[in-house]
Amino acid sequence: MECLSCNGAVNESDNFCKNCGVPLKESADKSKLTAEQICRIVQLSFVYEIENLIDKAIDNYTMVLSQVTEGYPDVHFKLASAYEAKGKMGKAIAECQKAVKINPNYIEAHRKLAELYNDEALYNEAIEEFKKVLSIEVKYTYADVHNNLGVAYEKSDNHKHAEESYKKAIAINPKYGKAHFNLGNLYSDMKRYDKAVEEYKKAIESGFKNPLCLNNLALALIEKNEKEEAESILKSLVEDNPEYIFARKNLISLHLQSKKLDEARKEAEEILKIDPEDAEARQVISNINNA
Repeated sequence: MECLSCNGAVNESDNFCKNCGVPLKESADKSKLTAEQICRIVQLSFVYEIENLIDKAIDNYTMVLSQVTEGYPDVHFKLASAYEAKGKMGKAIAECQKAVKINPNYIEAHRKLAELYNDEALYNEAIEEFKKVLSIEVKYTYADVHNNLGVAYEKSDNHKHAEESYKKAIAINPKYGKAHFNLGNLYSDMKRYDKAVEEYKKAIESGFKNPLCLNNLALALIEKNEKEEAESILKSLVEDNPEYIFARKNLISLHLQSKKLDEARKEAEEILKIDPEDAEARQVISNINNA
């Protein structure tokens, strides 16, 4: 006799495969898994996930849920994570919804559901889920939840509530660089460049050394007409990140504004070394040569 899950040899009298732990089709009472058996299968499925055997994990989680009558929110949550790993976001959302329906106070499932909604551009649904997370345990505060709530508000063009959420995240953790960065981006979009520069610098001081943060800081400084500092930041940025074309193009724009044509040409030539097909860089060189 052969196990249909792992194809290993099994005895007819076995209820479970000794190789993979999956209940056998011939099990006399497969609809009544014990808590111990469920735990064993779930643990095995987690090993499958670690070994990147996601399809096997999904099969195991699905099998468990099909054979039990009472709710197992943890298994639904694990199945949601496995579906997410496979890029099946609709199924991942459905499993998270089942988990929180069974256990309305399941914080991690609410958080996962909110993040999935955000990823799928379902921002109103994401906002509601993030709010549920914050309301479940009032004695706990989550800087990252407030930050993610701010992202959802910003994506839905609610700048007022986005700003409030980012500020709440920062109030909880003043060194939360990502929240400072997001708030800086929000202020830039609102053309409040003084505040944007302030937040970008706080993000950097907090250890958030994302190249995009430095790039956006330089752009905000340019809007404030503080071009010398902006140029210094961009030069340092491309020195540390030679293939960061976006920053090089901003540096070209700044050089052209300052009539530094040789430096602009040099940056365009560096871009073409990285991407010989870059039409913008070729046009810059052509325009300089014909000037």
